[in-house]
Amino acid sequence: MKTRQTLKNAAVAIALATLIGAGTFWSVARVHAVARRSDPPAFGIVNIVSSQAVRLNVVCSQHGVNGAPPDPCRGRLMFHDAAGNDLQVVPYVLMPGHSMSLEQDFVAGDVAAIHMIINPCVVPAPNSDGRAIPSVEVFDKVSGKTELYLTPIPRLSNIRAGETDPPDPD
Repeated sequence: MKTRQTLKNAAVAIALATLIGAGTFWSVARVHAVARRSDPPAFGIVNIVSSQAVRLNVVCSQHGVNGAPPDPCRGRLMFHDAAGNDLQVVPYVLMPGHSMSLEQDFVAGDVAAIHMIINPCVVPAPNSDGRAIPSVEVFDKVSGKTELYLTPIPRLSNIRAGETDPPDPD
């Protein structure tokens, strides 16, 4: 009788472990959190409060791809508000190895807001063959301390504006 109860408990434990393990692998297999190609590299929204600002950075890679020399980077850096309105739009033209930044402070507007929603964007120009690598940081305006740092996950093999994805090698 005791052996039968022990075997029953072991069978239940194995069944539960199998279900949990199968559920874990099933969920992981179905998750696709990152697009195959982010063209242009995209960010989600960021929220800031009155003591913070957002900085959008872009560096033009000084490293070539597949043996080709690096090219200059051209495009626009932008900040949009929650309604999609342009807060700032600044063009960039960078030589390989060069970088620039654009900052957006908290703007309360007509309403006494406690936070501000900002959507940072980098849009490569159609004729830009360079590899622009962007990042975003939220920082404290008083101390200068970076409180949040974001990078998109671009496809590093061949980021060029206006091109379609090459066929999969699979």
